[in-house]
Amino acid sequence: MKGLVDSKSVKLGRRVGIDVAGGYLNSNDGRVRLFVKGKYPGAQPSGGYALRSRVVWWLNTGEVIRGLDFNVHHKNEIRHDDRFSNLEKLVMGDHMRHHHCDPESLPMCKCKHCGNPFKINRWRLKEKTRGSFCSQQCYQHHPRTDKHRAAISEGLSAAYRQGRR
Repeated sequence: MKGLVDSKSVKLGRRVGIDVAGGYLNSNDGRVRLFVKGKYPGAQPSGGYALRSRVVWWLNTGEVIRGLDFNVHHKNEIRHDDRFSNLEKLVMGDHMRHHHCDPESLPMCKCKHCGNPFKINRWRLKEKTRGSFCSQQCYQHHPRTDKHRAAISEGLSAAYRQGRR
């Protein structure tokens, strides 16, 4: 994660006591969060955490982005790439339009199970497992190979061992 923050932001962060090269990557949304309680004015009051992209924006511009009126957009759409040159401030409506474009312009995919065409958001196509099935039902009813069944069993066994199931 260190290479995904520019050196200027790291130096600015050290001045105010924030390790912007660190933080933890949230696997749910792919963004990096930092513990900045008492060091960054936009930190969440409940836990003292903030999105690293917002902290980097604040360090470089002096502007604190709070709430839902504005958002920090990643130009290359990699959510944990928080180099200042990759960030831009957008009004929330413009940010939503950028990521959730007109339904008519969405790419078409063909379902592996039923063969029906369906539309899918572009950002979902970046994940290998997306864009193969039109619905949860088609995914569940699609015949599985022995290799796929073994991988599912192995994953479930690991989840039970770790107490996640």
